[in-house]
Amino acid sequence: MVKTDLLQCSAVGETLKNYHIKTSFLQREFLSVDVSVEKKLSALFFAVAVCHQTHTLHNTKSGNKGWDYIEEVFLRMMIEDDPWLSPEFICSQHHEALELKLMIMFSESGKPQDTTLNHVSERAVLMHGLASYIYNSFNGSYSFLLKKSGNRLLDDGSGYFELLAKSDAFSDPRRKKSMFLYKLLNDAGLYSITDTENLIPIMDYHMQRVLLRTGCVLITDEKLFTDLQQKIPLNSDEPVRSACIDAAREIAKSSGHSITAMNDFFWPMGRSCCLENPVCISGVCSKNPCTLSTLSDYPAHTHCMLQKACKGAADAAIRELWEPIVKTHFY
Repeated sequence: MVKTDLLQCSAVGETLKNYHIKTSFLQREFLSVDVSVEKKLSALFFAVAVCHQTHTLHNTKSGNKGWDYIEEVFLRMMIEDDPWLSPEFICSQHHEALELKLMIMFSESGKPQDTTLNHVSERAVLMHGLASYIYNSFNGSYSFLLKKSGNRLLDDGSGYFELLAKSDAFSDPRRKKSMFLYKLLNDAGLYSITDTENLIPIMDYHMQRVLLRTGCVLITDEKLFTDLQQKIPLNSDEPVRSACIDAAREIAKSSGHSITAMNDFFWPMGRSCCLENPVCISGVCSKNPCTLSTLSDYPAHTHCMLQKACKGAADAAIRELWEPIVKTHFY
């Protein structure tokens, strides 16, 4: 039904060799703000825990959407020394109080009824569960969890992946949130690992869409191909996500960039250049400024970085592919 096109992955990787991620992006305030290590760890863990399916999330005043709005909110919490960053404090509060806090946090008016955050109860459950896990298992210290991992992703039940997986927020077997959190921790200089062979490409829905449209992942089943084009909800995103993960590995190899850098290229490309009206056809990115140009040294553009190699740029049927529509808190 689904397979990875190794030759196409190589062609895309050869194109990416020409571009790099801006150092300034890795040094942005969300990662470099001068607060205690524990407070910053708490903000990063909680921000990733609640980050999934953020299609509706936006702030018209700041112009931030999705993950950018989440960074805005948790940065403000760090600067203001918000008690809701404390696992101990969260554990002392009722679940309903955390729901209300989330609605207020993600409301530009400060009124809960104006929030643009959806699935608030689900996110509150994940955040409260994570706080309880850290409080009860690691004395409320994220640093203790990271230290216990021995700087390994996998270590006979005690590695970073394995410890995080005991919290529902990070229970995804494909480790998307765990890997995204690792990338943030590593970019901020807070954590690194020694078993790099166990790194897994971060795979969210924007990245799946780009990998499908470029032809790096081929859909050989006619019904699945049509379902993806028509955005018909599916029970599962497997095997599409697995094939996309394999494709990202291959692209990283041929490009010379790290596995984690695949997120910095394909995620902004998917949210800016390759949405409903791809830049290869419209000549205009969906986001202004384009997120890809903000993150990378690819300048403002009317053509996609991958346009010459992309199969979808020349084939309308492939260009109409969409990521699997599934109900999940994994990404």
